[in-house]
Amino acid sequence: GEKVKKKPLWKGVTATGERVEAKLALSELARKAEYKKNPRYKSSTLSNTAAYGKFNEGKLPLGLKCLESKFFIAEPEEVVYTEYTKNKTHECVLVLRNVSSASHQLRILPPRTKFFTVGQGQFPTEDGIIAPGMSCRYPIRFTPDSLANFHDELTVLLHNGDRFSVSLRGCRPTPDITLPSELRCGYCLAGNQKEVDFVCTNTGGEGGFIIHLQEEETPPFLDTREEHCVREGKLDVGRFSIFPTAFHLTPNSSVNVKVLFSPEYEGHFKETLILTCDNSDIRELTVTGVGESFKLGIGTFEDCSELETKTHSQEQPIVTSSAADQSSTQQENHLEVPDEECNKGTDVGFLTVQLIPTNPGESTYKKITIKNLSHARVPCSWKLYRPVFGERQEPSPLDVSESKDSPFAFSPSSSFLEPLESKLFILSFSPKRVGEYFDVGHLVLDHLPTLSLDMNQVVPFTDPSQKTMCVSMMSAEIGAHCEPYNIAIVPPLLELLGELEPNALVNRSVKIVNSSLCQVEYAWQWRSEAEQGAFNITTDPNEGALDAGSGVDCSVTINPHSPGVFAVELMCKVKNFDSPLICPLSFTVKTPLVSFQVPLLNFGLVAVGERATKGLSLTNNNQAPVTFSMHCIPQTVDQENRKLSECIELSTTSGELPPGGLVNSVVTFRPNCAGHLRALIECTTGDGGTSLLEVIGEAQHPIVSLDLCHQHISKAFLNVASSGNVVMANQTLIPTAFKWSSKLLGEGSGCTQLNFYPDHGPIGPREEVSVAFEVTWSEKGSVPATIATCFLDNINQPIHFKVTGDVNDLEVDFQLVEQTSLSSQEDSKEDMLTKSDIFINFGPQCPLGEEKIIYLKMVNLSAIPTSFKASVKTLSPARLPTQPKFSKPASPLVTKGFSTRRRPILSRTNNLANAKSKTTVQTENELKQILLQNGHGACFVVEPSFGELGPLSSQTIAIQAYSDMWGTYRDQLTVQVEGLCDHHFPILYDVVGCPLKFMNTGTEGSSAIRYGAYPVNQVPIRRSIKLYNSSPVDIRVNFETYCILPESEDNQLLDFMVNIGDPFPLEDNNNALLQISKEEVEEDNLTTHTEERKIASDEENIDSPQNSSSSSDQKEGELASKVSKKVRGHRKTPSIMSNDSLEGADTAENEVINQVQETEMVSKASEGNLSDGERLGLEELNFGLIKAFVTPHEGVRSSHPYSVTPEQVILSAKGYASITVTFNPSSDTYNKFGTEISAYALGFMSLDCDKSNSNIARLCNYDVTPLRIDLSAAIDQAKLSLVTEEDDVINQISIHTQADVLVGKERKIQSSTLVPTNCFFYNMNNCDLAFSLAINGPFKLSVIDPLTSTGDLPSIIKLKPKRATQIQVKLELSVDLLRDKIAEVQRTGDNDAVPSQVAFTGEFTVTYSTDITQIWPVHATVRLPLLEISKDEIGFHKCFIGGEAVSKMFTISNHGMSSAVWTTTSEEDKMFTLSSTGGILAPLKSCDRRSKQEIFVTFRAKSEVHLESDILITEELTGDRKSLKISGSGSSDEQSYSA
Repeated sequence: GEKVKKKPLWKGVTATGERVEAKLALSELARKAEYKKNPRYKSSTLSNTAAYGKFNEGKLPLGLKCLESKFFIAEPEEVVYTEYTKNKTHECVLVLRNVSSASHQLRILPPRTKFFTVGQGQFPTEDGIIAPGMSCRYPIRFTPDSLANFHDELTVLLHNGDRFSVSLRGCRPTPDITLPSELRCGYCLAGNQKEVDFVCTNTGGEGGFIIHLQEEETPPFLDTREEHCVREGKLDVGRFSIFPTAFHLTPNSSVNVKVLFSPEYEGHFKETLILTCDNSDIRELTVTGVGESFKLGIGTFEDCSELETKTHSQEQPIVTSSAADQSSTQQENHLEVPDEECNKGTDVGFLTVQLIPTNPGESTYKKITIKNLSHARVPCSWKLYRPVFGERQEPSPLDVSESKDSPFAFSPSSSFLEPLESKLFILSFSPKRVGEYFDVGHLVLDHLPTLSLDMNQVVPFTDPSQKTMCVSMMSAEIGAHCEPYNIAIVPPLLELLGELEPNALVNRSVKIVNSSLCQVEYAWQWRSEAEQGAFNITTDPNEGALDAGSGVDCSVTINPHSPGVFAVELMCKVKNFDSPLICPLSFTVKTPLVSFQVPLLNFGLVAVGERATKGLSLTNNNQAPVTFSMHCIPQTVDQENRKLSECIELSTTSGELPPGGLVNSVVTFRPNCAGHLRALIECTTGDGGTSLLEVIGEAQHPIVSLDLCHQHISKAFLNVASSGNVVMANQTLIPTAFKWSSKLLGEGSGCTQLNFYPDHGPIGPREEVSVAFEVTWSEKGSVPATIATCFLDNINQPIHFKVTGDVNDLEVDFQLVEQTSLSSQEDSKEDMLTKSDIFINFGPQCPLGEEKIIYLKMVNLSAIPTSFKASVKTLSPARLPTQPKFSKPASPLVTKGFSTRRRPILSRTNNLANAKSKTTVQTENELKQILLQNGHGACFVVEPSFGELGPLSSQTIAIQAYSDMWGTYRDQLTVQVEGLCDHHFPILYDVVGCPLKFMNTGTEGSSAIRYGAYPVNQVPIRRSIKLYNSSPVDIRVNFETYCILPESEDNQLLDFMVNIGDPFPLEDNNNALLQISKEEVEEDNLTTHTEERKIASDEENIDSPQNSSSSSDQKEGELASKVSKKVRGHRKTPSIMSNDSLEGADTAENEVINQVQETEMVSKASEGNLSDGERLGLEELNFGLIKAFVTPHEGVRSSHPYSVTPEQVILSAKGYASITVTFNPSSDTYNKFGTEISAYALGFMSLDCDKSNSNIARLCNYDVTPLRIDLSAAIDQAKLSLVTEEDDVINQISIHTQADVLVGKERKIQSSTLVPTNCFFYNMNNCDLAFSLAINGPFKLSVIDPLTSTGDLPSIIKLKPKRATQIQVKLELSVDLLRDKIAEVQRTGDNDAVPSQVAFTGEFTVTYSTDITQIWPVHATVRLPLLEISKDEIGFHKCFIGGEAVSKMFTISNHGMSSAVWTTTSEEDKMFTLSSTGGILAPLKSCDRRSKQEIFVTFRAKSEVHLESDILITEELTGDRKSLKISGSGSSDEQSYSA
């Protein structure tokens, strides 16, 4: 047979725990040998034993709980190795100290794993007894096979049966490096190389790392004796080279991982590597890069100015993306899309660039934008070559000569093209001569890889066979034209006619016209052969710049000094011009004689009779003395000018002037008439020379006029001053003065008083003076003219002013104005009525309690002041209190709504510091209560009630209406104006609304009650409502409830209501009708009809206000007082207007006709116009009257499910009352109305108070809008939804588990366990639910929601609407229940094999408080282990007796989805031994070796007897058993072997 190695079989074959349990079971009889040295602890065969390992104290890991002892303490309490190496032994010492008061013996159970071992203990005595306070020492060795974490424990047994454990741990800090999972090299040109560094920093524990290929085995790690070591060498994979491939990092150390990327063609490159750590962690690395070819794009061509070129030279190159964006772009694997404008020029070839023409010495520019479409930084330069004319094919730059003296230039001439950035180049053209210029420009790119270029699209500048070369990817044909300058002088010749006076400046204009292409600079000069100082010539401007296509006018000033004839050349020198432009100039200067110092003598404006003087100087410019004589001669021959010329006097008329001498003379002008002076002073010398001096002047008289000579005042008033203005205008430049005479002329001067302000004063030249006047008349009517006189200085004739007027008396007009007209202070004639049309009507159906204001405007049409007083006749307020200062302005009723001042914010709240303070709203409510204390239900407040009415002014009277009860109110406003008769205006105030207020909601007239949602058969719900009567009368309210049905069930449109007698009679406490006497009913009927006729009469008066007179008021006063009907009767229920009820309708119609006839008779009786027969018929009338109504149908009258109690309630004036509204959610209600039930209750209001006031009329019963209460509620059947923790609605409760849940933490099978699952009950209803829970089968139930209840399972659970409660259903699983279920399945399926899983079922029942149940099925699935053995029989043939033991192996595997707990039982035979007698197998999973276990059977032959043994392998959870038969025999032949 096969030879067995000498190494013990138990070493490294079976688990430590199983081996210890087997040895303990075999050594139960040899208890005395318990303290002997364990033969397991022999000297270690490892030769690489390291030094003692480090340890520290710490807490135990989760799940590893050590036993404590009160007799011994361990030092350290926990053995922890933090620094260890693979396959090396580390050792530390464990000290066990006796802390009790007695001596003890102990022994150590070895650890369960092979990585921890315990050496020979050292005791204080030879017998192994440890005295109190003494200790023993045990060496603990740790030999890890990797750098992972290890956990174990060491158990210490005492002789008294006590035990405790010490935790053993190997925990090494895990390395954590910052090397990314994807190493992005970015972009690189094909044929080029790019090296990228990636910093790898270790932020965790110490570790070694190796980078290798996927298909390769992991190379050996580096030696860790050095703190930081890197293995030399690189790893080539694809187009990438990575180095270093192996490195060791200590904490917080770093290493640079370099990646060299060398693409040979364009495209994406990606390789996958493996990064392995020495702690067996593996991570995948991806190296990516993009190879690209070089591409170039042309952006824009545009002309630019010289200023832009200078700005460009000072700025950075224009780019399209920042450096930060570029670096981030290189990290991406996607090529950036270039600009759209650059895409258009990607195919680079011959380009034609034509610059604009220019002149010699000037420059033109053009901007060219080039964009690098690749991710490489490339140097570039521009080179210019001479063009080769002829064929289109471009020759190689190596065959043509470079252009050296080219007028073209690029700026910059050389630069770098940054990745994905645009570069701006400036092309300049600076010719020196006229002509055509052509060149070819090449953009040469240096050091480009040959593989990244398309040789068909580039022009090589170096040998193409090299790896890198210089090429031109763009050539530009450049052309430009230089034209000559075109500048002219207009006029080309200047000739001054006549003789020039010496020292007299002469100006002439010359224009320079630039018709060139560029701007030119010019400068003026002149040259002459005359003597220096004979004359002086200046030009303005003397120099400057002239734009192309423009001109400039230059002024040439000639200042002659010496007489003679002169010829001058004006030279205009132009920059870049070879010769200047010449304009000839010629002029003659005469010899001077005697001259005047001034060219003109102007006296200006002189008044007739006044005197004006001027000085005159005469100079002798000759070299000899001269005699002279002067006199004045007229310039024109008209008579007026001759007279004025004779008025000129000279102080010096003749004399002699020495050479260069000067004589002064005074010229006096005194006009005697008005006119224009045009004269000459002639000076004659002795040699016959004559000099003339022009004399001019103006002589005038002052002229004053009035803008208005006659003023008529059409609207003047008696004894009231009327004012006006008259303007006095001086029409000349000569000042004067005025004065008004106090004496009046004319027929009306006797009754007229006329004053002027001011009555005298000066008037300047061309000045207008406004003079105000006031006129007062003492007589009415048309007043005759009155004339006033005004005298003026220097004018003989005075001016007159006439005034007339129409004098009126006092007149006041009344107008009704709107609020907008009042606020804008403008009278709109459309909104004003005359006094005969004024009727104060507050409008139809004014809301109750709302303040209404109507403004009556009094306009004083005259200028006579007066006073007024206003008041109402009947419905005046009880008392008008004084307003608080903070609440409103002084006149709150007038200025309310029209004040432009903003209210302060704190006026809306009361003063918290003052207990008696009130807010504005509280003050207004208190004011209303005080005003309405008269008990009429309404009042009218007039503000202001008296005052003054100024002249030509208006006064607005506010009539403000307050109300607290509905009805129609009538009154009369009386306005008394002093000096006029009284004015009376009728008032009508129609008030509608409900004075009843719901105290619960604070609303008036209507309210709503929402009961919410309730389950069916809930106890009736009652809601109490408190009503408040804010009116001054008692109101009786009768309630009726109506249910709103769906349109499909209720198609009725109208309700036909028939009332007989009083529809809502008064009831007592027992709902019995009160008896009314016949006389009271007759009086009520008579009063009712009389009131109706009076209301109709009042409405006619409203339509025709002019018919209201005192006679109608007396007639109304004679009518009987209005009293409401109190007739015993009943009201028929509403009926639909259908064909089935036509007969009943006819009967009702007859009753209505009878009622109308009776009404007419009662009306005649009130007027006294009844005949004897009609009076007899009236006496035979019955008490009851019939009334019919047709109303829209909204709901069906019903007292179920809503009802109001009491149905009739009386609210006293300013009193309260309460009613109760009940909702009954019964099953009948649910069957009839469904889930949503809507209804409403109407409260019809009746009046039992006295109505004797003839100015007040009120309706009641059906004629008044009833009180309305909207009712809504919802009922539904109780229902819960079962929801999982993921919010999924389920129809059953499912539990999935495995049988190994019965295995405890110490690998012991528990008798039973609970497998829980959580679910939620969700209340889908809109109402609260109360229910109880129950479950059957092997399940338990508990409520784990602390918000709803306490305890495991309460009897009643309450759940709010749209809320959920968590329910935990538990499967009570035990081994017996599991085995019984397996047996049941085997019996049902007629198969003895153990199934893969078993199922348990049950029911979960919910019982609601309304006796409704809801059931969910419960299903639990338990997955089972399936135990299999690889062999059924193992045979050992003949083995040598006394020789080495022979072992054979078989495999136990678990094919189920649950862990398997297996044990073995066999006959007691010491010749057959098993390496393991029990254990746990993991569930069957992919790549999980723990689901199977190898068992070795060892046979040691002791005799030649053939032995057989049966081993029974049992799965403890399912009870499944597998049998293994073992046989063997011994032999004394040494040649025997086991097969």
